[in-house]
Amino acid sequence: DFSGIDAATPGGTNFSLCYVGQEITAAGPDSETAITFHLQSKVTSVQLNSNGVSTSRILQAPRNDFSVLLFGDNIADTDAVSFIPDAEDCPTQAATALDLTHTSAVTVASSVGSFVWPNCKPTTSGVPIVMDSAECPTIGFYRLCYNDGTTIETGISAYIQQVTTIELTAAAHLAEPTFTGTAQQYQAFGANFVHEVFEPFNVTVLLKDSNGVACCEGTKVFISMTKAGVDASSDLYNSDSSNANADKIVLADSSGVVTFQNYTIRNTAGKYFYFTVSVASANLTIPSTAAGVANVGFTVRPSKLTQTTTLASEYIVGADGDNAAAVLPSSILVEAQDRYGTVLPGLVTADDYHCEAMLMTAGSGLDSYNGAVASPPDSDYGGVQGAVTSTDLTPSTVQSGSTNVIFNLGVATLSSLKVVKQAGMYFSIKYTLTEHAGTTGAAVVGTPLSTTSDNAAVTSPTSYTTVAFSTTFIVSPARMKISWGSTPTDYTSTTFPFVARLDGVVSTAPSADAPNVDGLPSSLTVTLLDADGATLTSAACTSCFVARLVKCDDSTPTNGTLNGDGVTIGDGHLLPACVGQAVDSSEHDQMAGMSQARCATTGGECTAFSDYEQTLSSSSDTVSGTTVAVVAGVSSWTGLQARYTFGSGFLLRFVLNPTNSTFENLTTVHTAQNGQMFLPDLGTANGGSVTAQYNSMLIRPFALEVAQHPGGDGVDLDGLATPVQADGTVNTPDGVGASQPFRVQPAIAVKGMGTSSEYYFEHAWDNHGHLPVTAVIRSDTCGSDCVNKGLVLTGTTSTGVSLTSLTATARVETGTNDALANYSGSGGTSDVELAYQGVMSKVGFVWQDLKVLTRDSDTGFEGLKLRFVCGYDTDNHQTWVSATQTTYTAVDSGYFDVFTAPSVPLNLHVLSYGELGFRVQFDPGEIVRLKPLSGFIVEVDFCSQSGGSCAVQADTPAWPQIGVPSRRLYSDFHTGGGRVEEVALSYYPTTPAVATEINITMYPKEHIYGGDTIQISLNLPGLWRAADYSGSCAIEGAFVNYFTGLTFDNVTSVLTLTMVDGKRIPRGQPVSLRLPSGCEFIYPSREMSFAAGVNLGANQTQTNLADYQSSRYGSSVLTPLQHAFAYVTGSTSSTSGDNCKNDTCTVSSTHVLPSLQDGSSMDVSWSGTQQFGGVGSACYQQIDAPFDTSSTFPYRRFCAMAGTGSNDPDANDDVADNTGNVYVTTNFGNSGDNGAPIGQNPGRGGKVEVFSPIVAVTTGTTLTDTSSSCRAGTNAQNPCALPAGEDFNEAVTLNYTWTNGNVTAVLVGVTRESFISPGQVFTVPFALTSNAAGAASSVDCTATLVSTSVVQEGWTCAWTESSGNGNLVITAGTSIAPSTAVQIQTSDGAVTLTTTSVLPPTTLSLVNTGTSRVSYIFKNGASAATYTSADGDPVGTYSASSSTITIAADDILSFRVFAYNGRFKSDTTTTPVQSRAITKPDDPAYFSEVRQSSVGVQLSYGSTSAGEATNITIQAQFAEDLINGSYVTLNLAGFTSASIVRDIATGHTQFSTAQWNANLTSLVLKVAEGETAVALTDYTIVIPASAGILYPSTGTAPSSLIALIATYTISWVSPFPLTSKPRKGFVIQTTTDRNWLTDIQTTVVEDKLNNGVYDKILFDYLQADVTDTQLTITLSDPTQVGPSFDWLVGELVMVGQEVMRVESASGGTLGVRRSRLNTAAVPHTAIVGGGTCACDSAGASSGTPDVGLLCDCTPVYVVYGQATNAQVGRFDGYDTLIGTAG
Repeated sequence: DFSGIDAATPGGTNFSLCYVGQEITAAGPDSETAITFHLQSKVTSVQLNSNGVSTSRILQAPRNDFSVLLFGDNIADTDAVSFIPDAEDCPTQAATALDLTHTSAVTVASSVGSFVWPNCKPTTSGVPIVMDSAECPTIGFYRLCYNDGTTIETGISAYIQQVTTIELTAAAHLAEPTFTGTAQQYQAFGANFVHEVFEPFNVTVLLKDSNGVACCEGTKVFISMTKAGVDASSDLYNSDSSNANADKIVLADSSGVVTFQNYTIRNTAGKYFYFTVSVASANLTIPSTAAGVANVGFTVRPSKLTQTTTLASEYIVGADGDNAAAVLPSSILVEAQDRYGTVLPGLVTADDYHCEAMLMTAGSGLDSYNGAVASPPDSDYGGVQGAVTSTDLTPSTVQSGSTNVIFNLGVATLSSLKVVKQAGMYFSIKYTLTEHAGTTGAAVVGTPLSTTSDNAAVTSPTSYTTVAFSTTFIVSPARMKISWGSTPTDYTSTTFPFVARLDGVVSTAPSADAPNVDGLPSSLTVTLLDADGATLTSAACTSCFVARLVKCDDSTPTNGTLNGDGVTIGDGHLLPACVGQAVDSSEHDQMAGMSQARCATTGGECTAFSDYEQTLSSSSDTVSGTTVAVVAGVSSWTGLQARYTFGSGFLLRFVLNPTNSTFENLTTVHTAQNGQMFLPDLGTANGGSVTAQYNSMLIRPFALEVAQHPGGDGVDLDGLATPVQADGTVNTPDGVGASQPFRVQPAIAVKGMGTSSEYYFEHAWDNHGHLPVTAVIRSDTCGSDCVNKGLVLTGTTSTGVSLTSLTATARVETGTNDALANYSGSGGTSDVELAYQGVMSKVGFVWQDLKVLTRDSDTGFEGLKLRFVCGYDTDNHQTWVSATQTTYTAVDSGYFDVFTAPSVPLNLHVLSYGELGFRVQFDPGEIVRLKPLSGFIVEVDFCSQSGGSCAVQADTPAWPQIGVPSRRLYSDFHTGGGRVEEVALSYYPTTPAVATEINITMYPKEHIYGGDTIQISLNLPGLWRAADYSGSCAIEGAFVNYFTGLTFDNVTSVLTLTMVDGKRIPRGQPVSLRLPSGCEFIYPSREMSFAAGVNLGANQTQTNLADYQSSRYGSSVLTPLQHAFAYVTGSTSSTSGDNCKNDTCTVSSTHVLPSLQDGSSMDVSWSGTQQFGGVGSACYQQIDAPFDTSSTFPYRRFCAMAGTGSNDPDANDDVADNTGNVYVTTNFGNSGDNGAPIGQNPGRGGKVEVFSPIVAVTTGTTLTDTSSSCRAGTNAQNPCALPAGEDFNEAVTLNYTWTNGNVTAVLVGVTRESFISPGQVFTVPFALTSNAAGAASSVDCTATLVSTSVVQEGWTCAWTESSGNGNLVITAGTSIAPSTAVQIQTSDGAVTLTTTSVLPPTTLSLVNTGTSRVSYIFKNGASAATYTSADGDPVGTYSASSSTITIAADDILSFRVFAYNGRFKSDTTTTPVQSRAITKPDDPAYFSEVRQSSVGVQLSYGSTSAGEATNITIQAQFAEDLINGSYVTLNLAGFTSASIVRDIATGHTQFSTAQWNANLTSLVLKVAEGETAVALTDYTIVIPASAGILYPSTGTAPSSLIALIATYTISWVSPFPLTSKPRKGFVIQTTTDRNWLTDIQTTVVEDKLNNGVYDKILFDYLQADVTDTQLTITLSDPTQVGPSFDWLVGELVMVGQEVMRVESASGGTLGVRRSRLNTAAVPHTAIVGGGTCACDSAGASSGTPDVGLLCDCTPVYVVYGQATNAQVGRFDGYDTLIGTAG
């Protein structure tokens, strides 16, 4: 440890080293080691060349000049520093003079000592020149000396090290250093590298020591260059343009890396170049022997060649009698130069660089160059012709790599050149540098547009030298012929094409080059001929031949004239005659009867109607492919197609060497006859070789695009769950009404094909040719059987299906060469041809009044398509317009449906709702593609109540004495509504297309009497039965004897049953009926997949089920109803039934509620936000192309519908006011009844300028979440609608499982008065509650029936969250009968709920039917609407009414609902029962008594010792049953205990536990869970002494007392209910909170007074006498005569005046509990009257009674307890002490 030791002076201090160890324990003589050391601080560390790396030990120094930076105490500039060999000492050797081992003492400057060996530099002689190692310092260790007046040993050493290896650092080609010159970046100097003179480059090397480690920072590294063994360093320049050797030395950096950057080679070129990189005693040659062949080196090339001899401007083939030769000057000079144009004298003969001459042409791809003379390197200059051969330029040696023309002193000379067998303009000679004689192996002809020559002997792709070019000259051609195909085939007169596709592409069948297949042939060839017709085989010019599209001046044929094929125009042939065509040199365009075709639209280089060049091109973007080269006397156009125009009367024109290729009126530099020709060929007199049969072509469109698909009504096929490709747009309707003009008429646009996309014809330039178009049904979409399906496409008056025909009559196709249709009628008032359509701003066609006729009003069809076709002979085009028939262009519309009226609404149910209000509920019928649904209209009839309409019944048998006014029928005092019951339906078997039995289950909420009729709608299309069914259909099951008169209406699908007279069904009794399979109700097939020929039942032979179903419901999946409503009506003479008996409502007035729609009328469900209001909305004012695929209907759709009864009240679409608008033919143009937003404003079918003024828009009202306010009647809108599917909500009970403070399971209990059906959803809310895992689409849960513990399958649960609140969502999987308790238990751990609120024991769950049920609520003062229907316009004149609907109490209303879509309305659904307008019942008058129940008990004690614990025996008998949870409280004054005692076990079954409150001295007995303390039964309960209750310390405990029971008796008086104020019962609330804020408990007590104080119904007759104590009664055995009595368990029955509760049922024996409802148990006889009286099982009496008596049978009634106390007053609860009659 040297801490604390320091030099006493900068010069240093001597120290001795002592040792203290295990035996030597202290410093002293024994610790001397005789070792001393010297410690100095003058120089403490140094750095080499100030590199920032300090050392205090050994410095690594280079073997050349270097410096050290000194650190220490007081380093001064006057001091000296030196290095000496390590074996010497500083005091004696520090100042030794400079030599290879001594530096001499140098003066310190700025703490730096610099050491220099001046002669350590490159040698001045020898090859190669390298660093002179003899004059560089010696390798070895040196010590650093310092002198500040005194020489000091610093203790610091240096090691001068030798570079052993120089390596190239780059990993590039042959591991040579990376070349980074501007033009040749990333190439490597190697044996086969060619470097351009004067081009900058880098060379990088790495220095290493003998151990292979990078070393030697600061080492001088020198680079030199040799050529062919001679020093050429003077031609090597550094980045400062110095070639001095001293300026080409670079120091190694700290990593041993050296880079020679931006060096150049100048003034020379050639081969055998080397670099030598050297340091003292080491060097590296580049390239090394390992990098390539020894003594090869690398190559330096010239930058460019330059011709110095001038040529003439033109040479003519045939001069001097040689038809194929042109003679050039005898001597032509070419120089090799650097980039600055300086000749390179260093390039000598020994380098063996040759000059090759090549023939080429010029002119930017167009030989008609418009400059004075095209000369390279002009930007318009072309390229070397690859077809040039050795015979085209003589002598042949000049165009071969073996030419003997060699550069010497940088110059090459060529002699005696000739051009042979060529024709064209602007020929030139190209001079190319070749490196080695004979190494190319053939002519070096380069590539087109190449301006550099490739040194062929090397492989580097960068070895190019700019070539030299001669000036240009012209060679004139002879005449031509035309051929077609990739293997040219000469045209004959009959093989020229007469149809070509615009922008066509090569087809693959039947032949890629066949005429009329697709576009023009893949290749067109024109051959240059000499005067003898021989091909000028060596003629080759670039861009010298131009093709153009021209058009006959008479391209639109006229009816009655002959067309091009000699047929009278008007029969469908489209080729015009094109007479007067000729080549005429006197014309400005050298043509007669023809003109240059012009662009019919913009695109590519077509920008104005006067543009023309782009009409023929191989590219849609630019004018290209029309100008081609001539190769071997032949020119070929590949991919040449007509562009940006179409129609009839076109030709191709070919012009050789035009004077100006940009002119519209093109002319050739040659004579007119020799410089051009046509396709079809017009003959030898017109520059061709053969005369074609047709003298023009028809150019059919590349494509037709559907700019608007048929539709505008019905279902959005693209938006279906399984989309159908219609118009490709979601939220637009894709249907048309059967036999109705399409609301959205089809429109097509003409299209061409650009480079990457198609283009339109967007201008009214009228430069295209005449071309009709035809529309037909694509027959394969109707199964190639449109005839039998009765489908016909037809126009109305404006536009037919074609130019000449109104209707495309259906055909049966055989599949081979079938015409799509027969045509009939005139073509309509508008020509059906392709023309500019202002409404579309495109060329195409827009139909105005097409429609599809169907067989009848019930028949629709799914998935039709229209096909639109144009082309040659249009009226006879073939079925498929396929690859084998390509003379036409066709396009198909998307799929569309032909639909009919919507399905009839189902399950209409109207309830009185609130005061003077009603809740109209119904389910949408089947919503399918062929029966789309837009909305519903609800109509309300007010019934007269006089003259036999809804007559008042005079008798009121239930209350004859009390003066209550005569009532109307049935439910007047209870609900005011019509009688509706819910039924469940099931089917077996469910085999598609097979007869099924129907099981009907009902739990009636009201009694059903003999004569009552029940109507049940089974729902079309859920089930079918043939209209001509004649079989036998009888009810089966336990109720077979209860009903008669079964009928089924095949049209309405309504089943009607009539109760047998004398039969009765009490409310609550389960009713099960079965219609057997013999009734031939056919179960529907999934997706209509019926086998052909399946008929409607075994007895039927005519009606085919598949045809019936598919024509009406398409491919939809149909399911029969699972639940329905049954309407119950009494006979006209009965006092039970609905208000008007279904047939006696005389309508006094009718009102229409606002129409009701859901969020979208274009889907197949009734869902989403509902809305109501007006219908119809403005369509778009134009047609967009491309077709818009993102907008919501009617935006971006042009409704060009023509038809009667439009709902458009706007005169802007009236014919008389818009005579200039071709689309205004009648009132049409709106969106129809197609969903949001809806309103009164019509759509616009016509021009924009006629739309002033614009009428105000009346939109429909969108209802957001109106559920709670609508239910409560607080909604500002009257009427209002609940969200789709919402039903009456349901209270549920909740129990929780807690784990670690969180709820991990929830038990939900629900009992619903109506059926729970599969798919019904219960949403149980939990405020401020969240699940640890968040929302969960599946929560494991189990549903169980409470009564039977049977697990229900298919029930599912989920958890949702929103805004911090949670919901448990339960979806029913099975049908649950009304009033049946079901529990849903989530699995423990399925949720982990955390709440910041109090979790409730009960809550209100939101119920959704899952059937999209509609609930429409309205009340007095509701808004009204008006409408009238017209053909194709179901609610066309719909408008909101300024009046409102006035409803008065006791008004009787009848309801009907119909569905409508954009074209049709359904049949109506009507309630066979009526509803009465009611108000709220009168308030109860007052409470007459409120008292708590009590019971007298007897007490005895085990011990009576004061203050001792004692048992207490309690004896009691209760007047009423005490159910589980009931409390009995005994006040035991004087008794004490040490504390409150909980859960005292009594051992008693009913009272199993007790609680003792020492503070109140009260003992509380509780009835155990699941137990009942039965009335009038003796109970003894013992409280054990172990409970610790102490006998009173003074006095005597009571032997009896009055115990209080936690039940209360409330008595009150209420007015009698009236028909306008019916009463269902009472709501009783209790609380312990005087402010009524908390602890409010509610119970409901029924009070139904229709049939007296007891709501009772005769059920059966006693079959045996009953004693006053007997606990059974005997009735007729139901197993023999009817349904089981099991349902009576828990119900009340009345025999005589005694009420009994049924405890059990076995056959005809009922176990009962006697004397219920404060009635007394008395004996009952089955037969009354004495004598010989007798009764049968049906209650019919016989025999002779005792005198004064009558024989009678004792009836048994089912009785239903309610609020009114029968024991009060004289008349069963009518309190005459307080109230008065009436």
